[in-house]
Amino acid sequence: MIKKTAVLLLLTILIVAPIAAFSGELDYPEVMGETAEEGGIGYLFNFAIIAAMAAVFATLVYGGFLYITSVGNAEKTQKAKKRITAAFLGLALMLLSVLIINTVNPNILDIESPSNEFPSIETEHPDFNELTGKDNIIVEENPLGYFLKNELNSLSQREKILENLFVLRNIMREEREFNPIVTGISGMNKYFLGVSKNCSCSKLEARCASTRILGVPLGCDGDPCKEDDVVVMEEIMEENNKVTEKLLNIRSSLIEEQEKIETNIRRFQELEQRMVDCQNQGITTLRQQIDRFDMFESLGMGMITKTHKEMDIGSGGGSSLTFYCSIGGTLMEAEVFPRNGVPLTGPLSRVENIGRVNCPYEYNVGEIYDSVREATIIQMVKISELINIIEDMISEIQNFSEYASSIGIENCRPVCNCIPNPLVWMPPYNPCLQVVGTCTGQASPYGGDAKEGGDRGKMQESVEKIKELEEKIQNTIYSLSDYMVEVSLMLGERVVTNRETNVRPSPDTVLGTGFMAEEDDSYLILEVQENWVKVRNDLDYDRGEKLEEGVGWISASNLIIQNSKLDDIEESLWECYTPEEETSGDAWAVLNAPMAIGNYSPNNLILYNPHPRNIFCCSIPQYPVEDKDPLPHYEYNIIPAERFTALNWNESKGCIQGWNCEDTISLPNESNYTQYDDASEKLKQQISCMREELDNIQKRRKIGVDDSGEVETPIGKISYISDHRLYSPINSCSFTFGNLDDGGCSFSHETVYGQNRISPHYGGNECNDTEKSFAITFSDIEYAEHIIKAAKSCNSQSYISYEIPYPYSESSAEINEKIGPHIQVSIAGSYNCGTY
Repeated sequence: MIKKTAVLLLLTILIVAPIAAFSGELDYPEVMGETAEEGGIGYLFNFAIIAAMAAVFATLVYGGFLYITSVGNAEKTQKAKKRITAAFLGLALMLLSVLIINTVNPNILDIESPSNEFPSIETEHPDFNELTGKDNIIVEENPLGYFLKNELNSLSQREKILENLFVLRNIMREEREFNPIVTGISGMNKYFLGVSKNCSCSKLEARCASTRILGVPLGCDGDPCKEDDVVVMEEIMEENNKVTEKLLNIRSSLIEEQEKIETNIRRFQELEQRMVDCQNQGITTLRQQIDRFDMFESLGMGMITKTHKEMDIGSGGGSSLTFYCSIGGTLMEAEVFPRNGVPLTGPLSRVENIGRVNCPYEYNVGEIYDSVREATIIQMVKISELINIIEDMISEIQNFSEYASSIGIENCRPVCNCIPNPLVWMPPYNPCLQVVGTCTGQASPYGGDAKEGGDRGKMQESVEKIKELEEKIQNTIYSLSDYMVEVSLMLGERVVTNRETNVRPSPDTVLGTGFMAEEDDSYLILEVQENWVKVRNDLDYDRGEKLEEGVGWISASNLIIQNSKLDDIEESLWECYTPEEETSGDAWAVLNAPMAIGNYSPNNLILYNPHPRNIFCCSIPQYPVEDKDPLPHYEYNIIPAERFTALNWNESKGCIQGWNCEDTISLPNESNYTQYDDASEKLKQQISCMREELDNIQKRRKIGVDDSGEVETPIGKISYISDHRLYSPINSCSFTFGNLDDGGCSFSHETVYGQNRISPHYGGNECNDTEKSFAITFSDIEYAEHIIKAAKSCNSQSYISYEIPYPYSESSAEINEKIGPHIQVSIAGSYNCGTY
């Protein structure tokens, strides 16, 4: 019995401790003044001791109970004594273990629990004109990865959009009390149209007055519609008002979300551009920044970290996808110095003529940035499209209501016929024996069938338009939802079921409530609570109808993560660093694509043209190394020059062959010159390739094609290839010098923190001497989905951005009116032009 008790106590300690250690999702109570997070192993030991004491106490109580109830039974009395003795021995064993630990090493329990959180750095917003007295350096934090995960297209924002989509979808499917088989807005108004056809002026009683020679019509009495029909029609008109109010609320909410997305896209693009501004310095990671901060402090120098307060962007939250760039300070005897200076610290700064290094790990963060940005742009365009359809729907419902409100007695007119009295003949009068009256006309002047012509079919036409708009709304909802799913997959926020399982309305409901999910169903994560995950069924709407808005809870044991790629990259990047004091041989460091070019790729080839926004983990030797024999190049897909050659300029259309162009593409003051002449050869290849890809998309999807299936109306309306102001009378912009007066350029040509920034329309910082453009913009943003797909098919490194070109001067007010959102395709990054 004693052995059993000892084993029981040991098992209590050995079982409870691991459970406590690996159940990080649970909230533990304070034990002996310590929490689970603070106490580490000591907390677990104390927790186990208390659990063991509880077991001893329970054994004593049970033994005492047996002893009291064993009067007259010697066997039971002996058994109770053994239990009580065993309990006291167990208590002694437990106290002995505490005494041994405190005698041997009382600090053994002070080990803290490991933390998965990255350390953070205190940040300031310095004034460049008021630097501290000691030597210092100012670095700018770039929370690109953090912003991507938490701001650009956040889960909470997508959730709010989905809520609007579910409400909108339910409006399209809602059953009506007056007739359960009637659903949707069009169905409801079609039902009204059918009921209104029963309204007839013939049901009215004509009032006529008799005169000496004829009957005089005075009016019609009664109601042209049956009483029951009137009740139904009034209910439908009231429903139309309610639907209109709901649609207005959804429209307002979607506009608010669209504006947030647009703001975040522009912020994200600016953060990306600031990464490019700093690319010649290389990448300073969070771990390196922490070491640099400590090093500068130890040398009596200061390091000030600047965040992006001017863009209302906070700190990077300790993410390893946050990077740092030196932008100023007194250390270099200048308040501000260009970002394209040499690295101040790090492995590459201490070795000259290093030769080629090995970069065995490539992180495709640039490809993820591209994918999420592009999907977010399309998502924003889809929201805008949905807003426009909703506005059209509201307008059409109002039209129908206006037509419906015209139904009434006022549309009927009495006709009075005089029956002459044959017994009375008094020329020139012939008095009526009787006046017979009827009411004629259309009680519903806009009802009837459209084929009857005139205004008779306006209500039916309105119903047909509402039906068409309903279908457009449904299709846009599904398309928009699909792109939000794509963003969720890219960021690793989805889960899939690994078996058939029950989706419950809440974790505490019984099995069988809710609905069954099949194996491999995919869901959006909304919330995690212990071993339950709250999900939204945003792929297949029908399956979630039993739960409010398709939301439910699934046991975590029945789910697996669909995609955690970005999280894996963050963890791996954190490990790709070797502090200088620990370097005895090669050191691991993170390099951006410009610095990785010419080194050895993961497949042991020379990196010739990697994705310009990807980064690499490289093994940097401590001393110069001899170069290996040249190996074949490794590059991403760049369009083949031998296949896609420049297209001709169509003089009559004022555009490139096969394309449509805005008026802004022409140069009225340069009759023998066009913006197409400013396109670089690489951009001309891109334009040629994109035309072929877009034509294929149009033929496949039957967009703008004629009866034979050939493209009749090409999509992709070109608005700019270069800057119109290069050739304006005031000549306010140039390829090399940028702004020449206060008028400014139409596209970015500025200096940021001492770094000259030139847009791809001027060839970027490194290619502007060619005086050729590496970017093209399109005004038909509604086709963003197809334009982006064509651009990426031609050049996987194409940088797609959402742009609003800067306004022209006041004298160009007519052109100013045409400026709006554009989709810009840049290939400058593919050819190392110093911009995207």
